[in-house]
This record gives sequence, structure tokens and C-alpha cells, in this order.
Amino acid sequence: MTPEQGYTYRARVRMRRGAGWNVKPGIERLDGMELLVERGWLIDDIEQYLGEYAMRSRQLEPFGLTWIASGDVELLGVVEREALS
Repeated sequence: MTPEQGYTYRARVRMRRGAGWNVKPGIERLDGMELLVERGWLIDDIEQYLGEYAMRSRQLEPFGLTWIASGDVELLGVVEREALS
């Protein structure tokens, strides 16, 4: 599922592992956690995440984060659509 702007998604964190993927200390606790996320910007300035979306979630704030790369989340479904003005 490709995230679309204006939707809130229920998602599960699926941290990538292996060569070239360094998980910040303490962040591995997020693996498997369900979050509510919204699509942010297209990442074009971090080589490791080029072409992915920054997925924003307030639930990440206790971990010192404001976003997670779309490749590290599994979208489970749409929760709501923002009201059109």
C-alpha cells in the first residue's frame, strides 16, 4: 500500500536489519509496535531513504523521533481522512 496525503493509517513498525542498516540504540523497542501515522514529505536528502516517505506520528516522540521512513512500517489500513475545507 502506498501512503496517500491526508490519510491517517494504522501501521506496524518493521525495522530493517542487515548490512547497511544501523538501528539507533533504544529504537529497536519500536519493532512490532502499532502506531497511527500520516504521510509527511518525500525523503530526498538522506541517501539511505531516497524515494521513501517520512511517516509522522506523535507516538514516536517518547523515543526522540518525529518520523519514521515508510520502508520501516507496514501499513495495516486507513483510519480516517482529514476533512476537506
